Amino acid sequence: MGFFDDQMYFSQEQRVCDGGATEASEDVYDFGVASPNVAKGEPITLLFTVDEVFAGTATTLTITLQSSSDNAVADPYADIAGITTGAIAKATLVAGYNFTLTLPAFAVYERYLRVMYTGDNTFETTGKISCRQALNYQTNKAPGA
Repeated sequence: MGFFDDQMYFSQEQRVCDGGATEASEDVYDFGVASPNVAKGEPITLLFTVDEVFAGTATTLTITLQSSSDNAVADPYADIAGITTGAIAKATLVAGYNFTLTLPAFAVYERYLRVMYTGDNTFETTGKISCRQALNYQTNKAPGA
């Protein structure tokens, strides 16, 4: 399962892409200092859980981690290269579906992190997702599987 803390959430049952093709996570993570060596040798896993099935006109959802040195409009968030799910088929996004993104060990990030949800159109009716950092997340998958 893993250890969870409310301060480790980016999204808690957040409705995504219901008003447009993109939606930023409701919460950001503030490391408290600029350019921290976040992982300190251990990768960080972000666990996503689909809380409500996605329905509407889109066919895929892509999730990307973004960073910024300042949590303000003056310094916009930018995608972190290589930390994305790629396009996930809407048919996969059923309630209870879990998937992860991993931040590499020894990586250096900007002070603020957020998650960006991008649909290939607009999810007009339903679709909620939660995202949180998961320490010691157990998948019951063999290494390399």
